Amino acid sequence: EVSLDRVVVAQKDAVEGVNVLEAEKMVGETGRIVLVGQAPAQKVLEALPGRDVWGRMVYGPDRRYGKGHYSALFHLKKIGSSHAENAEQVADVVEITITGQHGSRIFAQKTVHSSQLRTDKFTGIKIDYVLKENEEIDFTARFLNRKGVQLDKIAVINNSLRGTITRDVMLLQKKEK
Repeated sequence: EVSLDRVVVAQKDAVEGVNVLEAEKMVGETGRIVLVGQAPAQKVLEALPGRDVWGRMVYGPDRRYGKGHYSALFHLKKIGSSHAENAEQVADVVEITITGQHGSRIFAQKTVHSSQLRTDKFTGIKIDYVLKENEEIDFTARFLNRKGVQLDKIAVINNSLRGTITRDVMLLQKKEK
């Protein structure tokens, strides 16, 4: 019996399917790379109030993506107490933005609140966007200097292609039975 979960074929200059961008390879003007056992690559970018300044934790990669419907998952974790926050303790932590090359156009933007994150594991914060044509894209996570935060990676998902992959795999599985 043969089973196939997923096949992703990408052209040399295009990014298709699922693409993972490690935060430590896109360092901005603030934060530091730290070792974290929970992270697949063992390294994350960390920013703390009082130590780091307000600004971009990550920026890049100026990579060309084809037209389609996408989701980006910013894998974030807050630093601090694991106790529930009361309304006065909840704060904006990070602003995530997806832009055309060098900020030429904003495709999506979202502010992440501390109440959306956990202290014990990374949470994928999803932001959807649409590219009407091939574009060079930058992903930015801006530290707002209110609560400590770690960023492990950004997973970029081409939803247009994923639907095709799922359908093709289902057809393949039916033929094999």
